[in-house]
Amino acid sequence: MLQKVQTGMSPTDFAVSVKNVTKTFTQWQRDNTYKGMIKNLIKPEKRTVTALDNVTFNIRKGEFVAYAGPNGAGKSTTMKLLSGMLLPNSGDISVLFMSPQK
Repeated sequence: MLQKVQTGMSPTDFAVSVKNVTKTFTQWQRDNTYKGMIKNLIKPEKRTVTALDNVTFNIRKGEFVAYAGPNGAGKSTTMKLLSGMLLPNSGDISVLFMSPQK
């Protein structure tokens, strides 16, 4: 369980810091019927899926944590953001005092 950050803690006390991170994906809607394929050519439809919405947490040095949730909760997306494989739409991420985006 994540604990609330105590006041008086410096930013260097955290191994991982995630602040107000949001990540969205855009999906093209497909219809495999003949009529649907014609419609997709003329006027394609997009859908925006929010994987992470304003996520904030901190992990202190030496702390063990678990990150669990149902399918589609954003666990893999969070790990990809922490490793730098994906870029967040908004928010700040710091892992061992470095930015994975850079």
